[in-house]
Amino acid sequence: MAKLKGRNKEIENDDSLDVLYKIDDGMMVVDDYEGVESDTTLRDGANIHNFDDLVDIEDNDVVDRVDDLDDVDDDDEPPKNSVPYQPTSPRAILKKVIIVLIVLALFYGAYYLMLQLNKPQSVGKISVPEAGIDYAIVDWQDIEDANAYDIYIDDELYRRVDDSKIELTGLTPERQYQVAVVSVRIEDGKDDVFSGKSIGTVLTQSLALTIENFQVNATKPPEEVGIILSWTPVPDATSYVIETSADYSGEFTTLATMNTSDFVANAAGDFEYRDADVDTGALKAYKIRALYEADGSTPIEGNFSNILAAISRSATGVFAYDYGYVDISTIVDPAELLADVNRHKVLERSYTPEDLVEVDGMQLRKVAADAFTQLQDAAKDNNLNLVIVSAYRDYDAQSDIFLSELSKDPVNAYRSAAFPGFSEHQLGLALDVNVNKEASVVFADTPEYRWLQENAHKYGFVFSFTEANKDETHTTPEPWHIRYVGNDVSTKMYEDNIATLEDYKGE
Repeated sequence: MAKLKGRNKEIENDDSLDVLYKIDDGMMVVDDYEGVESDTTLRDGANIHNFDDLVDIEDNDVVDRVDDLDDVDDDDEPPKNSVPYQPTSPRAILKKVIIVLIVLALFYGAYYLMLQLNKPQSVGKISVPEAGIDYAIVDWQDIEDANAYDIYIDDELYRRVDDSKIELTGLTPERQYQVAVVSVRIEDGKDDVFSGKSIGTVLTQSLALTIENFQVNATKPPEEVGIILSWTPVPDATSYVIETSADYSGEFTTLATMNTSDFVANAAGDFEYRDADVDTGALKAYKIRALYEADGSTPIEGNFSNILAAISRSATGVFAYDYGYVDISTIVDPAELLADVNRHKVLERSYTPEDLVEVDGMQLRKVAADAFTQLQDAAKDNNLNLVIVSAYRDYDAQSDIFLSELSKDPVNAYRSAAFPGFSEHQLGLALDVNVNKEASVVFADTPEYRWLQENAHKYGFVFSFTEANKDETHTTPEPWHIRYVGNDVSTKMYEDNIATLEDYKGE
């Protein structure tokens, strides 16, 4: 087995070499053999793997194995002019890589700085001096080295302008927008140079679509037959929808849709609409809403106005009553014991209870009739007399009563008689009582009334219209009017002093 001596150490086959010295005749000797890895490249280009075979080494030969080394004696030393072949260590490679990266970073840093110095100045703070429902005025600082500005709305390019002010149009009401401005310098023959974005916020205004002063105009001359509606023009409206109900049942249909431009204001500055399809003595209800619609956009609807009920008394005059409704819904289950007829809920014209029975010469639903019989008997036990003077009546009978009251007092008729469809009497659960059928006495002054106040709840009845709830019901107090709700509910309302069934149900 061949051995090679270097720096007084013997190297065995397969040991790794670190440094070889070149000798004049082309041979090599070992100087330092520690830490050499496979494929280490020497300065003369030779690759050392191991030395198990190393014969006649020439420049650029690949050293594979040391097997025979006759030309090199153990005590040979490298000549003084020999050149050491150093492999490139990982540390040296890393050092070179770091140096290259530093140079590149310095280069690109200088390039970026040059670009920044070449950009126009950013516009800074964006101002919004004015904003409407569908537009906004936006301005910013004028930049000396910029000759244009790009405007972005919600990251979408809106327009390029050459002024430091712009009017944004076609915006949606009641919406927030992000607006960005980029200053630009346009250079001939070169790409445009941009600054960074300056960002601001635009909030468009809310729409004013509320109908005000909706009423019947009764000042028109007799030749203008029909019901003439009027209202104050709505600033932001582009059109109006007028709806009507022939029987005030809550089922409204569109009477007309008209653009704002179709109207001409009257002497008072109001808009008017005439409904000529009106029969004398017929009740009609109206409501109106304003709409806003930008070009190509979905219309934005305002709330419906109060509902106006109008009754034509003759060909030349009408009576109108603003019932103050905003939303009306038809009662889904009118047979339910606690069905609540109020200013927001109406009975259909066709509704008639299925379990009506006769009691005291009148009709009531059986559950109410049985309860009244017990109440009436209890009053008799106390030497008091209670009789029914009015009980169930249908929609048309209620309409007749209202029109009768209307002829007596056009202004306050609604306080003494409910509009048809809005009467508890149509439920078959309400009744009017007195001490005799002729109702010839003031019931509130009788001992029967005072007794009823303390005992009606014991038999499932409550007072619907009282002094305490007149502002809520919009009805004059009726001490004679009682409504059956069942013992549990009536007792709860009595003990907790709950004014209306609507309050009890939390509606």
